[in-house]
Amino acid sequence: MPRWGDLHLVESLCKTYDDVVPVIRNFLKALVFLHHHRIIHRDIQPRNTLVNHFTYAPLQRVLARSVRLKHRRQLQCVIMDFNISIIAPPSADLRSYRLPYTTSFAGAYLQPPDVHQGEFEYNPFAFDVAAMGILLCHYFQHMSQKVPILAPLLDWMTTRDISHRCTAEEALAFFERLVAEHPVSHERILSEHYDRIGEGHETCNRWKGLPEDFVKKWSKYRKPPVPRGVLMLRWLYMRDRFFVIPRVRWFFSRAYCWTFGACFGWLQRLWG
Repeated sequence: MPRWGDLHLVESLCKTYDDVVPVIRNFLKALVFLHHHRIIHRDIQPRNTLVNHFTYAPLQRVLARSVRLKHRRQLQCVIMDFNISIIAPPSADLRSYRLPYTTSFAGAYLQPPDVHQGEFEYNPFAFDVAAMGILLCHYFQHMSQKVPILAPLLDWMTTRDISHRCTAEEALAFFERLVAEHPVSHERILSEHYDRIGEGHETCNRWKGLPEDFVKKWSKYRKPPVPRGVLMLRWLYMRDRFFVIPRVRWFFSRAYCWTFGACFGWLQRLWG
């Protein structure tokens, strides 16, 4: 039976910067597997991670066991806890599938702000990808100066532009491409990186200090700062106890569709 993973376990698994690579790969593969089977996790967060061993031994022996498995390349990191997961219909498209905004409320505290602007529906598959990106940001984004590939990967996974956000499969393929083109350093991880765990994924500048040629090559994946108007809308939404903003957006969306449909029908009759 696997053992629960936690913050200390991640620190023990990643002693050098290249140790980050298999951990990220495991998590992305897990998400690809779920989405391939149309399973929406909805609760991706640090406490819902596992490693493939279990022991009642003291913590130091547990960590030693993890290190031995890692050296034999047998250590696997996965995600678990499917009590609020949803299985989408087999015909569901990962980019166009939608759920009501109220279904996004349950789950992780590291949630992406996909409905914090008053959206009345959202893409749960894209939501999962962003949640996984935020989880990886939580642990690893501060290492981007030593592991530059984190900057474009995490920015693409957590971008506010959901229509351009990658799928889980695209994230895994992109990660493998980045690793192949930019090998990760074998240096030991600086303790200051773990001291900064938990900084917000939208406030951390993951591109700071990266080589200019690297930034230029992958700049199209760099997400811009959050506009003040969006921040204000989020502030209002978080204080909207009666969900007025989503209802207003829903009303105008339906009014627009009705008006457009009526005009189109009138033109058809006129020219028909």
